[in-house]
Amino acid sequence: QSGHIAAIGFELYLSMLEEATEALRAGLAEDDERPEAQVRVDIDVSAYIPSDFVPYEAAKIELHRRVAACIEPGEVRGLREELRDRFGPIPEPVEALLELQRVRIEVGRAGGRVAEVRGGRLSISPLELDSTGVARIREKLPQALYETSKRTLSVRVPDEPAPRLAATLGLVDALAGGGDAAPVR
Repeated sequence: QSGHIAAIGFELYLSMLEEATEALRAGLAEDDERPEAQVRVDIDVSAYIPSDFVPYEAAKIELHRRVAACIEPGEVRGLREELRDRFGPIPEPVEALLELQRVRIEVGRAGGRVAEVRGGRLSISPLELDSTGVARIREKLPQALYETSKRTLSVRVPDEPAPRLAATLGLVDALAGGGDAAPVR
């Protein structure tokens, strides 16, 4: 199993393990799972729980599981507050981990299944947006592009990880109908 973890990354491994476990428990077909569980987020940022924040491996695994189990943005905020109360100021990689889960939740709610950065652009697909939805998003992010034929919403993002995550959150917030393009802390 450790070879599999090294090959795909710890966060993705936990996410896949959680999805498989839930599907087995519930006896659900893959298509019947909760929407955010099916969303693949491929955005190159450092998102993990550092040992100097949580020193015990078992606690880190449990926290990864709890992050992956969040299905509402409010749950992510609540977990953030709990971590702040228990462990102190939240380091950037943990903040990124929480925000990526929020991205997964909001993209799933909008009907998307993939959020990925390729060639300097963040793309979310497949999305069915009407002209009103596109206009609402473009009002908040004029540089956003919706390609009806590909059912893809995209925006150019910076190469640096922190600004890339901020741009991702801006597009997700616009998609969700929120007004703020900055992470909710």
